[in-house]
Amino acid sequence: FCYQVLSAMNVSKRKAERIGQKERTRQNLLSAARALVEEGETLTIARAAERANLAEATAYRYYRNPRSLLRDALSIDWSGLNDVLAALSILPSAADRAQRAAEEMAQFVLARELSIRLLFASTDQEPREREAASGLPRASFRRRLVEAVLHGAEETLGADLRPIQLALIVIISPYAVLTLRDAMPQEPSEISRELGRMARRLFDRINDPS
Repeated sequence: FCYQVLSAMNVSKRKAERIGQKERTRQNLLSAARALVEEGETLTIARAAERANLAEATAYRYYRNPRSLLRDALSIDWSGLNDVLAALSILPSAADRAQRAAEEMAQFVLARELSIRLLFASTDQEPREREAASGLPRASFRRRLVEAVLHGAEETLGADLRPIQLALIVIISPYAVLTLRDAMPQEPSEISRELGRMARRLFDRINDPS
């Protein structure tokens, strides 16, 4: 019985080691891909494998094309989102919250502009799969911000709730940030302020019906 237990433990240990090694290999490949992108190099599986000191065949076992490698290498996360949501929760009005949420989204996107643009480009070129993650800032970021903006204001807004909700979804988004960045020669800080003002103006008619 003891032999069987030890044997099972050894099998489990070897399995865990293999899983750990695979993850380390994948992370090395992702680090190599990020380095190539930051240096302005064209990303290919072969180049990423060479930078990571891996055989090309090994790299292809993890990623079948450069787009999927790029997607994971530059995957966007917002570690400070909960802090932003907490700050929104103490603001006194939906207009204040809308302005702050739009500004925060703009600052988040502009701080990662190159990565997000590359991910947009790679996602546009790749056939969309229902369950495939794009690596882009998740729609849940925007949804949670909009929910925080409108929390407690639903009854006050009444019939205006739905159109304002849709407008906020458009304004508080990476697409709005980069569209404004491309359309107007403005400093990043001004883009953030302008989107904040746009979000606040949605509530002007509600606050001043005349």
